[in-house]
Amino acid sequence: MPSYFLSIGDDLLFRIVEGEPLSSLNIERCGFLPVSARAEVLRPISVGVLTVSDKGSLGQRIDLSGPALERSVVPLGAVVEATAIKPDDMDVIADTLKEWSDSLLLNLVLVTGGTGLSERDVTPEALSSVAHKHVPGIGEAMRSASLRITPNAMLSRLCAVTRNKTLIVGMPGSEKAVLECFAVIAPALRHGIEILCGWDGECGSRPD
Repeated sequence: MPSYFLSIGDDLLFRIVEGEPLSSLNIERCGFLPVSARAEVLRPISVGVLTVSDKGSLGQRIDLSGPALERSVVPLGAVVEATAIKPDDMDVIADTLKEWSDSLLLNLVLVTGGTGLSERDVTPEALSSVAHKHVPGIGEAMRSASLRITPNAMLSRLCAVTRNKTLIVGMPGSEKAVLECFAVIAPALRHGIEILCGWDGECGSRPD
């Protein structure tokens, strides 16, 4: 059923499902409720999480990064509508991204894995092949933050592009690194998606 989010202040976020009583509100983000807190109704952000891993796609490795991202996006007022584990194959990755953008019309796709320097790491090339625009600041922000943790971050090829009205972000493959990078870019994601989708300027990105 269609849902939307009620944001109160900087901390509280509730998910409201149409047709269900208000007593069944789902708390997606906890926090304090100031007396003067402003309330906004937010459009849900539709999200896809794509894990790129040869071993993961064969069931030889448990995927931890994908589920970690699925949990992390919820406080943004997001609904995960698609998940998949695909091999390190540029055409397979590109086809998945095109389907999720062109057919599923997702607002945000997070791709974890395949951003290193090995021969099989082709995620940035796949993103470039489907891109309508590049968003270099997202990759730069993730790399900059990661460099404070390890100098090896300068070898990463983290990146972001848009296709139609979908923002696609190429992220690290490890659970620890992907969560660190997501924490860096999360504050800007909703605003970027609102601009990309033409919601910017609407009061709180209210649903129709």
